[in-house]
Amino acid sequence: MKTLQRVARIPRKWTVPSTRVLRAATVLSTVVPVYGLFRLVTGLFHRILPARLLSAVPDLVSDVHTTHAIASGAILFYLGLRLIRRQRFSYYVSLGVLFASAVSGLIIGVTPWFWGSGFAVFAALIPLRGAFTRRARVAPTPGQIVGVAAVLLALAYGVIGAYLLREHFTNLHTWGDAIYFAVTTLTTLGYGDIVPAAGSATAKFFAVSLVIVGISSFLTAMSLVVIPFLESQAKEVMQAMDRFRKRALRDHVVVCFYTQVGQSVASQLVASRQEFLVVEPDEPTAEALAAEGHRVLQGDPTEESVLMKANLDEARAVIACSDRDADNALITLIAHDVKTSGRNPRLRIVARIEQEQGVQKLEAAGADYVVSPSTLGGRMMGRFAAGESKEDLLRERSDELLGFDAQASDGGD
Repeated sequence: MKTLQRVARIPRKWTVPSTRVLRAATVLSTVVPVYGLFRLVTGLFHRILPARLLSAVPDLVSDVHTTHAIASGAILFYLGLRLIRRQRFSYYVSLGVLFASAVSGLIIGVTPWFWGSGFAVFAALIPLRGAFTRRARVAPTPGQIVGVAAVLLALAYGVIGAYLLREHFTNLHTWGDAIYFAVTTLTTLGYGDIVPAAGSATAKFFAVSLVIVGISSFLTAMSLVVIPFLESQAKEVMQAMDRFRKRALRDHVVVCFYTQVGQSVASQLVASRQEFLVVEPDEPTAEALAAEGHRVLQGDPTEESVLMKANLDEARAVIACSDRDADNALITLIAHDVKTSGRNPRLRIVARIEQEQGVQKLEAAGADYVVSPSTLGGRMMGRFAAGESKEDLLRERSDELLGFDAQASDGGD
């Protein structure tokens, strides 16, 4: 059943990577954080070690730009840890950071092995794209991408502009000096060792514009990146507390998808004072239900892991209310597996279906009751039109319910 679920979600253009690609991806996923840590340690090594001891280090290792090594190493170490989990987003960002650090190292003039190793790891990662398929738990929003881009563009503006105007500044001669000046200016530190030359209005205007650009990009990053990040962290804490609270659920009903049918089911359960939990993939809908005081789990109920978070092993019943018959079939298969495996043999499975010819298929998949709301509604409307009274239908409905209860009692005995 789990295999069937995985196959059902495979995109049409998706291909399974070969064993060789997977092994190479595993090796490189370990190499990238180690390589990043090495660059970070090398940069810190040159920052801390006294000059008299640094002079004894071979040129192969000593000719390193400290700031460049520390920044690129820290970023690659962080991304490398995500690569071990085969995250797709981290793969693409790692390619960008490796390429950018290699090109910038070549421009700055660090030792050839330092920028050459970046190109080598970059080239080794390119053919392994198919092995990195997992999505990050929290994907970046367009606003966060814009915020990061604003900071990077501001830094590029400062570095390139300072280097092109180096003749208008004192003590500014290399790309390294330009990076140092741009970072200290954008962060408003301004140590004063690199200043506009006397009488250079162009350099002064550029320094002022860089400060304005830096403050603007910082405010943009704060509003689009930092604040949403803090909100997402707080939300994860609340969700963790909510999951802890849901673990106490016992003998409850799991309502999958808060559609119009799901809403009717929830209203009936509220009226009968039954404990229930709604599993809804749409985040705004889930938040609205939680605000109304309902127990809700935001997630896709066609995924087994989500239904396990809903404590399906201890539930009394599960109701599949999706508008799509395929979703209800997957939920039925998952619930039937839980029921037949002995984890919850008393679980009652109720599934909605729109295509009446699929009733037998859902029953064969393990549903105890299969209901077609549109078919039942059409039949009732036809019987009303034929002259039957509400009392006759209610009496017949009561007899049907008594029959269901008798069947359930016999099954329990």
